[in-house]
Amino acid sequence: MARIMILDDDLSILDSLKRLLIRKKHLQVEYFSEPVKALERAESGLFELFISDYNMPLMDGITFLSKTKEIHPRSQRIILSGCADLNTVVSAVNDAEIYRFINKPWHNLEFISAIEQALEYHRVVTENHFLSQLAKEHGLLP
Repeated sequence: MARIMILDDDLSILDSLKRLLIRKKHLQVEYFSEPVKALERAESGLFELFISDYNMPLMDGITFLSKTKEIHPRSQRIILSGCADLNTVVSAVNDAEIYRFINKPWHNLEFISAIEQALEYHRVVTENHFLSQLAKEHGLLP
């Protein structure tokens, strides 16, 4: 089961995402409206994917996702935004190393597809890391 964290200060957005993802039984999703509580939870559990709104009052999504990257470096990150300018996108890619930038409002099938692709990418990254470590232990890599 894949573990996902979603952060958005807009409770109606969180409700929409809950309705969308409730049928996806292979996903264990935790929803947060406050970045500090979300980060506290991230520190106490493993998540394969973090999804965050960009524009929030206490901490923007790029900052939040950058912090989750420090906690879980191989986890994937998706940012949601209703106001996407080029500087925001570039900052998200460079600072938080996001996997995908999704505009609000989103198309449900594209949103679910982005989640599935991000989770598959996480699986590949994690497997590659494991195989690299194994090869190093057996003297196959420096």
